[in-house]
Amino acid sequence: MTCKDSHFLIGLGIGSIFGALAYGFARSARAKKMKAEVFDALHRIEGHTECLIESAKEKALYTGEKVADRVANETSVIAEKANDIKGKVHSMADEAKK
Repeated sequence: MTCKDSHFLIGLGIGSIFGALAYGFARSARAKKMKAEVFDALHRIEGHTECLIESAKEKALYTGEKVADRVANETSVIAEKANDIKGKVHSMADEAKK
């Protein structure tokens, strides 16, 4: 038997032992209780995540409304200034024609 074969057999034996121990633990009452606690924690996290997502959506909508209002206000101010400039240009053109 070569060294590689013996290492494989040792690894196979150790893996089998750990596998049997893990299987035994998985079938125990402690493991079932831990599994139930993990599922409960995951459900609570899921509920909390849904609340966070809903809150983020509301904040994004609020921010979007504020940005739209501000853009509308600034556009209105720019339109008024453009109107004033147009009026001044027309009056200067009228004066230049005289």
